[in-house]
Amino acid sequence: LRDMESLALSEDESGVAILEWSIVLSATLLLMLTFFDMCLALTQYAMLTNAANEGLRLAQVLPALEPTSPAGLTDLIPTTAQHDACINATFVAFPCQQYLVQLRVQNALQRIEESNSLPLSVDAVSITTFYSTTDDRVGLQVTGNFIGFFLPSIPLRVDTQGAYLYEEL
Repeated sequence: LRDMESLALSEDESGVAILEWSIVLSATLLLMLTFFDMCLALTQYAMLTNAANEGLRLAQVLPALEPTSPAGLTDLIPTTAQHDACINATFVAFPCQQYLVQLRVQNALQRIEESNSLPLSVDAVSITTFYSTTDDRVGLQVTGNFIGFFLPSIPLRVDTQGAYLYEEL
């Protein structure tokens, strides 16, 4: 009689293997998608770092870099006349050198996005430039939010700084 009861229970458990397999498969898929998004966020961080380093190299060698407050200058938006004056190196009451550094970072991000097979998934990029005359240090901060396929928004921030190398002859 006991053999009949155990046989009846085993027949009722015929779908358990499929249920267990679906639970394990969904958990594995969740881990794989999370890992993929984290790798993509790391790639985007490297792209921001490369763009920030390119802007920093320009800031280190620009002549007559304007000193900034400790807070720096964030997302400079010149008028068309100010932009043209900065490009043509004519005098204007606008921090042209800081603007040119930020423009270099924006152009680097555009080039990266155009040449990369994965689009830049960083939203609301903000660029801040710093220059201190007391210790001759230039700095650059690039921030943005990574927008993943699966994960929520991840804040990315790149801080880089170096010595101001320009010397007048």
